[in-house]
Amino acid sequence: MCLEVLVQLEPSAKAPIGSPSLRAASEFAIRRVKFGGRTAFHVSTDGTCSCGLLAAGCEPEGELWTFTDDALEPLARVIEALAAKGRNFDFLAYWPGAERPRRTEKLTAESLARTIRMNGIRNNVLFEVRT
Repeated sequence: MCLEVLVQLEPSAKAPIGSPSLRAASEFAIRRVKFGGRTAFHVSTDGTCSCGLLAAGCEPEGELWTFTDDALEPLARVIEALAAKGRNFDFLAYWPGAERPRRTEKLTAESLARTIRMNGIRNNVLFEVRT
């Protein structure tokens, strides 16, 4: 299995946003997928899994994901683009099939973007962002 980074939109949209807008904000390969029955955006460097975002030596069972320096700012811009559109969303970075239990935390988009820039995204934590 591989790292998956997903941004799952809440169904109640204040303003539309799509893959092209998020690609423009980040320059990542972003595609629309379904996750848990809802629309989500899968984030990667090349359109495959999200492993290209990881720094060398990052452990799939570790507490924190270590993203490459080049991935931090563009990933934070994805969060800011969603927040600018007044969107509620969930952010999740996880390794499918891993034994790590999923936890949920609520925070603001600003706080999540700051956490990303500080390379502090925790493994299998669903970050709920509400505007």
